[in-house]
Amino acid sequence: MASLVPSAPFRLVALTLALTLSFTGCSRAEKTAEEPVAPAPAAASSSVSSAPVEAAAPASSPAPTPAAPETAAAPAPAPVEITSAPHPSDSAPTPVPAPVLPTNGETLHVLVPAGHGPAWLAEAVQKETGTKIVFVTYATAAEFQTALPAADLVSIDDRQAAELIGKQQLRPLPLDAAPPAARPAPEFLHHYYDPKGLYTWPYGWTLLAFAYVPETAAATPAPGKAAAAPALRAWKELTKPGQFVTFPAGTDDATRQALWNLANNKLPADTEAFPEMWKAHTDADPAPTGLPPSVVRIDTVAALHSLKSKPGEAWQVVLPAEGSLLRIHHWAIPATAPKPALSEAALKSLVNPAAAARLAVEDDLGVTQPEAKKLLPPALLLDPLLYPAHPLLNNTRFVR
Repeated sequence: MASLVPSAPFRLVALTLALTLSFTGCSRAEKTAEEPVAPAPAAASSSVSSAPVEAAAPASSPAPTPAAPETAAAPAPAPVEITSAPHPSDSAPTPVPAPVLPTNGETLHVLVPAGHGPAWLAEAVQKETGTKIVFVTYATAAEFQTALPAADLVSIDDRQAAELIGKQQLRPLPLDAAPPAARPAPEFLHHYYDPKGLYTWPYGWTLLAFAYVPETAAATPAPGKAAAAPALRAWKELTKPGQFVTFPAGTDDATRQALWNLANNKLPADTEAFPEMWKAHTDADPAPTGLPPSVVRIDTVAALHSLKSKPGEAWQVVLPAEGSLLRIHHWAIPATAPKPALSEAALKSLVNPAAAARLAVEDDLGVTQPEAKKLLPPALLLDPLLYPAHPLLNNTRFVR
């Protein structure tokens, strides 16, 4: 029987053949790695073709290394047209769906001054009570009286409160049933218009101030200098002959009289006549001929505060140290409110400290609740127009 073990000469030939094939394969791999790959033409298909590989030489003699084939010059790539998808910011914004608020099917109409009644407050009340809130605005006393019979809640100042309470047109409020955190500080309760605190819920306050644009130079400055006009700091300075002041449209004589008495250090009940200059002009009137072009505007801090940031105008807002006239804003329920239980529930939501703080910030009002004051930005509490020193507050007066 023949042996299965190869003879020595056969093993030597096999080993030589294996080494030769191994050497030839390595040489070809190294040569291929060194050769540059010609770029494919722009119009070529995505498949890649390679040059044919030569057959291996017989095992008896090593195969010669083939010369590198000549590579034809690649055609210039065709110009590529670049197209890009639209940037997300260029497309129309994705609409944000309105929040789905709970509802009990009821609607309350809340009467507020023009410019008040933000949408977020209506949503906050509905989210808490389920009752839809519709703000109805008024700009004049006549508009207020027309809308009052159908109102479920009203926003009024102290003078309106005095009139409505005197006519028994307000419903008693459940102040004692409110959460302690929502109750106003004692200094905002029990005033002349509501001494027992039964009909009004104060939520914000402001003071009377004035604003002006200082003159940059006197009429006859010193040689080589521009003498600045004296700054206005006191109410008394606005009572000088020739001083042109304006009040908001709709300001009544009682307000002018109260401010005149304060400026001249007279008692609130004094009836000394104030000059015609304090009576005949509003913000829309031009300065009369012969008077300085600068005009002093008298209004609440809440109304004047925005002038400080008015572009291109250097308004100065002044709250005189000798005192001011105080105005307190309240929530109240009309005696004719058709749904008093729903009105009371909505009122408790309106005076939530978080809502009261945000409303005061947006309307440039001071807050009445200690808990709401804790939620204000610290920098806001340092604003002397919104939160002046206590000596000034002690010299404030109501307009009666």
